[in-house]
Amino acid sequence: MENIQDVQTMLKDLNLDVSKLQELAAAAQSNPFAALSKIQELGISMGTLQKLMTMVMANPGAFMEMAQQAGVPDETLSQMKEKLKSFT
Repeated sequence: MENIQDVQTMLKDLNLDVSKLQELAAAAQSNPFAALSKIQELGISMGTLQKLMTMVMANPGAFMEMAQQAGVPDETLSQMKEKLKSFT
């Protein structure tokens, strides 16, 4: 099972700062298609995205913990948790 360090390492390798991650989370929350545009804008390959999503789905708790540590607002975290539940 992937852990929070694996997710953090992958995001660090992508060289994305917290504000970019928050923009991506906001886009995904409001409109998944907008998130795809944001992903392309940030230069994240589809292969990397697939690996990241596999990691998140394997351990959503690690992803949520990382998002909380990154300063994602509680309201956004709650909404993200609800969306993740629909995939499990």
